[in-house]
Parts: sequence; C-alpha cells; structure tokens
Amino acid sequence: MTPVQLANGPAPVTFDPEIVDSFEIGLKTDLFHNAVTFNLAAFRSDDKGYQANQGVIVQTGSGPIARYFITNAGKVRTQGVEMDVRARWNGLSLTGAATYNDAKYRSYTNAQCPYLWVTAANGGICDISGRQIAGVSKFVYTIAAEYAFAPRPILGTEATLFLGGDYNHRTGFYGSLNTDPFARVPGYGLASAYAGIRSADNRWELRLWGRNLFDKQYFVNASVDQVTTYSYNGTLGDPRFYGATLRMKL
Repeated sequence: MTPVQLANGPAPVTFDPEIVDSFEIGLKTDLFHNAVTFNLAAFRSDDKGYQANQGVIVQTGSGPIARYFITNAGKVRTQGVEMDVRARWNGLSLTGAATYNDAKYRSYTNAQCPYLWVTAANGGICDISGRQIAGVSKFVYTIAAEYAFAPRPILGTEATLFLGGDYNHRTGFYGSLNTDPFARVPGYGLASAYAGIRSADNRWELRLWGRNLFDKQYFVNASVDQVTTYSYNGTLGDPRFYGATLRMKL
C-alpha cells in the first residue's frame, strides 16, 4: 500500500481500533391498562480512537490537490436524553419521540481546517476539539397520529378505513467532518399524511400517501470544495410528492 504523501511526510497506512464505553439508564412504563406507554432514557458514550476519513490539501508541482486517508480523529463523546410516548384510545393512536444529543469532538487536533481557518502556518491542519460532531443534530423529534375506523363490510370483505399523518423535525448539523461553517445544514421539519384501507385480517392494505406536504426546500448534506472552485455544494432533499402502496400477504 502506497501512503498518501502529506506536506510533512507520509500519512499513516494503519489506524488503531475504536474503544467505546457506553452507559445508559432508563425507565419503561405501561399506564392506564396499557393505554399509554412512556419510555425515558439518559445515555452517554465515550469513543476513544474515533475513526474518520481525513482529507487534507497538499501542494504539488501542478497545484493543490486533495488527499484522503483513514485516521484516528481522537476522542468523541455523545450524551443526552431520549423519550417516546404512545397512547391508544378506541381507534386513535398517538405517538411522539424526541432525542437531545450533545455530541462533540472531545479531542480532534489533526482535522482538516474549515475553509476560512486555513493559513500558511497551519498547513490546513486544525484543532476542532469541542465542536459538534458532523452529521448529528442536537435535537430531533417526531409526532404522529392515526385513526382507524371500526371494521365494516367493504366490497364483500371485512375491512378498516384509516388515516394519519406525522411531522419530523431536526435541528441544524454539519455536513462535513471538519465542521466547516459553510457546510452547516440548517434545521428543517417535514410533514406527511396518508389514508387507506386494510383487511380486518391484515392480509392486504392499500395506502395513498403524500410526503413533504408543504414542499419544504431543505438540504440533506453540504460541503465546501477547498481544492478547485472553492464553492459550496449541497444536496437537496425530496420535494413534495405523492404515491400509493399496495401490500399483500400470500
């Protein structure tokens, strides 16, 4: 294996394993004769030797180019609280879930610098310890509801009409490993709804659905090209769309 040649010598061709210590404590309950379920958990995870795909800019005779290699980024900690609740009353079902996750690089001293941090002195390598881990939102929540009517004869068989919807939201997160501010993805929320019919024995179901009902424009990822065009790149999520799904058990 030929190592990536960095400005200060070859990059390592091997990397150490990750060692993770995880702790969790929680509560699970069933209330009002199982009509309401409530779960709560607090968690903490310490990751030593966090493995990451490191990218750096190297000056060559033909100009700057990007080099990538797997490296141990250092120490990562994720900690927070998650909860979910489910309630059922006659044909109505309500669910909700939320997670608060404070996920940070405790120690990441050899990261690729964010775009505006690059100087001749640091050579594109920066210490981003204490910053939010890429790809992780600090707060995420979901709420959903469904109502199913009592079974009745429909087209010669016992079937149930149902309708429902949900809303999912996440706060902003970084789309690149080096937490570049230009690669910050804004938070967004998406609403969906559906209606359908299913057989009383659950052997078949026909569902009509719509997603991203309010046609929210949002990004699912973002990055900064620091090698050629120095441009911002982002991937848009799906626009509003509709469809139908037929499921059958043979």
